[in-house]
Formats: sequence, C-alpha cells, structure tokens
Amino acid sequence: RRQYLINKLKEHNIQYSYFEMANFFELNELYNCLDLYIVASRVEGGPQSILEATLTKTPIISTDVGLAKEILHPQSIFNMDNFLDAVPNTNYALENIQDLLIPGGFNKFIEMFEQVYEN
Repeated sequence: RRQYLINKLKEHNIQYSYFEMANFFELNELYNCLDLYIVASRVEGGPQSILEATLTKTPIISTDVGLAKEILHPQSIFNMDNFLDAVPNTNYALENIQDLLIPGGFNKFIEMFEQVYEN
C-alpha cells in the first residue's frame, strides 16, 4: 500500500517525504504539523494512527475501521456517502482514549479486541 502511494507520487512528480520507523519525538512533531489526519482505509486492524493522532491532539476523521468507533466521535467517522460532512472532534477522542492508556488501558484493550474477534 505504501509503495503504491510512493509510486503514484513519483509518477506525478509530487514532492514528498517518507519517514520509516520514526521515533516518538519525530512522530509527535510530524502529527503536530498536520491540520487534519485522514484514515481512509476500507479494512484496517488498528489503526495505530487513530491512537497517535488522538494523543497528539491532531484533528482526525476516519472510515469505520478498527477501533475508530471506540475513540472517535460518530461525526468524525465517514463513508463515501458522507465524507464531506465528517467533523473532527479532538476533545471527544482525547476523553475516550483515557481508559486505554497505561496502566489501566491494557485491560480495556484486551476486552475490546476480544469483542471484535468474537464477532
């Protein structure tokens, strides 16, 4: 997936920067450069970026993948019919993620993933 995007950027001579295995300090800095983070996946396990964007207070909207419904406000979740209406709600997401943070977060995480895999 990543290579597909990189190839398309090169094909259209679009400048880009790619950071492989960025550390936490770099990730924080990169997220804080964004006006909006968009998770546009059709299928996704996590995605980790929902957690990262939320913790860095980066406005985020997402398709209904992974743990999006557990953290993001319903208005922040979009599909192809309503993507123009999606509204990031940073405060709502930050409030919801508190239960998932260490040390107590592992219990909530395990429960959540058990529910997902049961269905």
